[in-house]
Amino acid sequence: MNTPNIALYAGARLRPQDIMKEMNFMRTDGFSTIILNMFHIGNPAVKAGTQLGDIIFNNDDPIVIRDGKYIAAPDWPGHITELKGLGSKVTQLYACFGGAPPWVHDFATIKKIYNDNNNSFSGTQLEKNCEVFRATFPAIDGIDMDCEETYDPPSFVDFCKMLTGMDFHITFCPYTMTEFWTKALVQIEKAHPHVV
Repeated sequence: MNTPNIALYAGARLRPQDIMKEMNFMRTDGFSTIILNMFHIGNPAVKAGTQLGDIIFNNDDPIVIRDGKYIAAPDWPGHITELKGLGSKVTQLYACFGGAPPWVHDFATIKKIYNDNNNSFSGTQLEKNCEVFRATFPAIDGIDMDCEETYDPPSFVDFCKMLTGMDFHITFCPYTMTEFWTKALVQIEKAHPHVV
């Protein structure tokens, strides 16, 4: 019998200012996967003070990556790595993008960036910021897609493909729109077998 994978959506407890208060609990309480949620995509039309393509943790606390530069607390990436370091029960880390409307518009923003760039993410600020995200957080194994608004197959699938090209695994967080998720899975599976 395989050891069960027990996952925790960790949320605000892992913000830069709080992570060290939770470190021992997260490492030793029996969770094998921790999902850092929620990361969001900046869009000034939705949230004042953001730029299109920013990567933000928990609303605006903090803006993590802007203009291709990591700008959050300098020790936070190292603390994220410690979550699954030596002696930890944690074997996988995921970052969750998305969330529930009306507060979250990440996949509408992803669609806008994609459509405004001739149905591509190539050369966009979002692509650059995701590359910096990958380099800044090497301990993060994959991205959890929590699409609960703007079910747009072309931009969603290409966003997943872009991230897999950066060596992230993908997991889905579906709760409705079964056909959207299964069609996306089929398309991604064809291009990147077993990455989801």
